[in-house]
Amino acid sequence: MAIDLVICGGSALSDHPRWAVFLELKVGATEGVGQTPAYAEADRWNFSWFDSDEVVVDRLTDTDYAYLKRDSADDATDDSFQSLLWKDIVDEFDRQLQGSLFDYPHRSVVQLTDFIQSLKETENMDSPFDESQLSERLNLYFEYSDLIEQVEKANSQFESDFEDLSKYLRSNWEARLGDSYDFEKSRWLASPSSKPKWQALLPEYWDQDPLDSDSTIRLYFRHSPTTDSLRNRTLTFRLRLPPQRHVHTTPQGDCQSFNDEFTSLASTEYAGRLDDALKPIGVDKTRLSSASALCSKEYPLDPQNLAGSYLGQLDAAVREFCVDNPELLTVLNEVFEQTYQTVFETEPTGEFPGPLQPKE
Repeated sequence: MAIDLVICGGSALSDHPRWAVFLELKVGATEGVGQTPAYAEADRWNFSWFDSDEVVVDRLTDTDYAYLKRDSADDATDDSFQSLLWKDIVDEFDRQLQGSLFDYPHRSVVQLTDFIQSLKETENMDSPFDESQLSERLNLYFEYSDLIEQVEKANSQFESDFEDLSKYLRSNWEARLGDSYDFEKSRWLASPSSKPKWQALLPEYWDQDPLDSDSTIRLYFRHSPTTDSLRNRTLTFRLRLPPQRHVHTTPQGDCQSFNDEFTSLASTEYAGRLDDALKPIGVDKTRLSSASALCSKEYPLDPQNLAGSYLGQLDAAVREFCVDNPELLTVLNEVFEQTYQTVFETEPTGEFPGPLQPKE
């Protein structure tokens, strides 16, 4: 059994990937009998990951299944697969291509244009492509090639600078917060990651292993010093319920899954108390009815001091969500405990420690 494409990512120092995307690509063929259900139920895949040659699905923090098909074809049989259209891929590539001549080497633009044309022929799509317009733009490239080369070199340096800043922040935020807050005494965890998107902090109590497996139940706060967020001069602080971990999404016995039970309680029985607890923070987005980012708030960064302002705004976010708002943490913990008891028919290990404590 082999799916068309598996993409994995994670720390090169880890013995296993952190996330994976599984893609089934359909052009002329249709889905085989039981094909996507078999893929969705597979618990491991052949995949070269440094010293390992397989991926175990239950060890992945996040998984996505995609079914890429022609517009006229049926969706995947299994609901785990999100159907995507070649037509939409073409539209997105076309959108990226517009005005990109001076952003990328001209050979890359031509190659992408050829690929788009091949996809359009496959989908029998009408092509608005105008060769004369492309030739005209390429002539501009050759006329200003020296200037473009200088701009490309400058842009490459800027890209490197943003990447260096991202690495610095994900390597230093834990120590900076540790100067102000007593994680050990508070029984909270700071959880840095080699991937800038996945920087987390949480009470130890919200990291449980009910099934004695490699995949744990987690409810955590996340910030992401990615190069995109730094370019946008914004720190986004989120409360996150992982949407893809199997231990989160698999029903236990006659119960719903952990995520379904948690979001149901958060958006009904506890909705009023959560709204009241979130109001003083002034969150920008709230979505308690589905897993992933349950709520988030954006903090502006100073372009004259991105590193300093990022760490300063991170401290402000931690104070608002994790230190100065015990009611929010209390209500969230009540939802966490009730969900855990209902789904796993047992109490979580340990006890809830309350807010993160500043150092004296």
